[in-house]
Amino acid sequence: MPLVPRHGRQPRRRPGRQARRTLLDGPEELTDYIKDRQGYDYSHHGRADNPDTAFVPDEIVDRFCLLGPAEAHIEKLRHLKSLGVDQFAVYDMHDNREGTIDAYGSDIIPLFR
Repeated sequence: MPLVPRHGRQPRRRPGRQARRTLLDGPEELTDYIKDRQGYDYSHHGRADNPDTAFVPDEIVDRFCLLGPAEAHIEKLRHLKSLGVDQFAVYDMHDNREGTIDAYGSDIIPLFR
């Protein structure tokens, strides 16, 4: 389950609201490779058989994504919480959407309430 920004797009803002800091304001390691991307085919995005997986370097996946069983998500989310992260988004664009939502609802979110 990747935890990723909106792929270098400008954040949406409502009129009259102060802009929140986003991942787009964040680490150059994340934003630089996104800015430099050319020809990425979104029709394969989030699929296990995506031929463009080499587009995202392993270092980016290790640092910015939540992958694996629920226990791995919980461990990384606890670490992020200890660093002051108080919000995250479930980016459910992959082959096991229902299973992921079920796991978050039953195993993960209750631990962070």
